[in-house]
Amino acid sequence: MTDQARAILEKRARELARPDTTTPESERRLSLLEFRLGPEAYAIEARHVREVVPTNFLAPLPGVPAFILGIVSVRGLIWSVMDLRTFFNIPKRGISDHPRAILVEAGGLRWGILADSRLRMVYLDSLRPPPEVTERIPRNAVRGTTEDLAVVLDLEVLARDPRMIVQEDLE
Repeated sequence: MTDQARAILEKRARELARPDTTTPESERRLSLLEFRLGPEAYAIEARHVREVVPTNFLAPLPGVPAFILGIVSVRGLIWSVMDLRTFFNIPKRGISDHPRAILVEAGGLRWGILADSRLRMVYLDSLRPPPEVTERIPRNAVRGTTEDLAVVLDLEVLARDPRMIVQEDLE
């Protein structure tokens, strides 16, 4: 390869490596992981997702709120797994025989969210506004809905919910 060709390729590589500053953050496409819990559809921003794992290795944990299903160890890290239906006091209806835990990080916390095995990525330019009335989910925890009416949850808001921090006073 000639020096001139190498210089051209290096210049192209530097230009491609620069972040896209022409499009404001608010106008960039939104990447969501959509999942189901029984008949209900939810979505979370993909930037919070670390991994999706099977739940067949959940270990029960005594003394925690009912929405904590248990813990799972993934590559040396312990993740608590929550059931959104219990957390939001939503009636439990059927879930598949192969549920998964979506491992997420947001608001300085790390936890798992129970999900049906039906997961898919969704890419949107914008969200529909949140419904005026959400039955059980606090309005501030809902960012909006997808075109398919999946409820897009705000994990930063969920991470700040006082119920997420489980502290037991030992005497």
